[in-house]
Amino acid sequence: MVMLSRHFVAAPYDYRQEWLRCIATLSADREASVAQRAIKALADTADAPTGILLLHDRDHARLRYTEGWNTAQELPAIPTNAPLFSEIVNNTVIELTQDGPMAPFWLAVALPDPFEAGPLGVVLLSRSRAAQPLHREMATLLAVVAGEISLVMAERRAAEALAIARKFEETGKRFAFVAHDIKNVANQLALLIDNAQRHITDPAFQADLIATVGDSVEKIRSMIRRLDQGGAGGSARIDVGERMRDLLAHRSAILLEDAPGSSTILIEPMVFDMIINHEAQLVSVELRHSEGWVTIRIIDSGCGMSAHFVREQLFKPFTSTKPSGFGLGAFQTRELVVQAGGRLDVVSEEGVGTTITIRLPTVVGTPMIQIDDRGESHE
Repeated sequence: MVMLSRHFVAAPYDYRQEWLRCIATLSADREASVAQRAIKALADTADAPTGILLLHDRDHARLRYTEGWNTAQELPAIPTNAPLFSEIVNNTVIELTQDGPMAPFWLAVALPDPFEAGPLGVVLLSRSRAAQPLHREMATLLAVVAGEISLVMAERRAAEALAIARKFEETGKRFAFVAHDIKNVANQLALLIDNAQRHITDPAFQADLIATVGDSVEKIRSMIRRLDQGGAGGSARIDVGERMRDLLAHRSAILLEDAPGSSTILIEPMVFDMIINHEAQLVSVELRHSEGWVTIRIIDSGCGMSAHFVREQLFKPFTSTKPSGFGLGAFQTRELVVQAGGRLDVVSEEGVGTTITIRLPTVVGTPMIQIDDRGESHE
């Protein structure tokens, strides 16, 4: 009899039309949440006037109320060790008893998780308007619609998890960069304290001490602003020659070779300062202007690096030759130079030193913003 009804009796549903209706419901009415659209898709299939969604909360081992459609009624959570939970898992569609804990709802439709064992959740539907009984064709159709809804909800959940992971990744990246910059400031202050033990009575040293501490305070404030703003802190138009002369004013041992001309670049002031505030023993800083570009060449007499290290390790994050290094300085500098539309190249020889060449595009056509010693901008 079952075989005869399955093959010779006309199906009560047009599966193509039901499928199209389900897709239309899930993709339409963007003002409604995905949960409400999921409930409506199943409710329309069963001709149910109301419904609620309970999602599987794996942290607390339960099905908990999430949202309702055409009803404000909420139900208590269903523990995963409850008999009803097992029945829902083993049977995609079940008919609820009217005197049970899920009353007054009529049907429970499980949403199978396409990526993990167990249900993604369950939709509870009130009795259909026509008061029709649950039959095999309706249960089959509800199971098919529930499978499509599960895919949509699982993909949405995965997309949300990916977005959160990317935010954490970006936040971690910013904190790593700021931690690296704080280490540099701490090293600078430690060196200042060491020198203070020998030169604290020297008026010139006292003036330099005040200037250095003030500069360190402003750098730390700039780092805090970067974290608060959720990014690099904003770009500004900088006169390269003027800014470079200001940065090197207290480093008389460095030869600044500035070719005739003037160039303005668009870059975060703190980034430009980091480029010039090189940790090694600087010999000279060259500045060249060409049409549309400015070239900065920083030459030091440090210990140098092998060609293999420059090629394979220098710009790899979290790789450092220093025991206490973060391995982010070169990586951070190149990343931000590239973001400004420029290019950074390094040539080094062990025992001789290193030459860093930076090319940055110039900008024209709008009022130039000068950056003062406090890192504040003025037209």
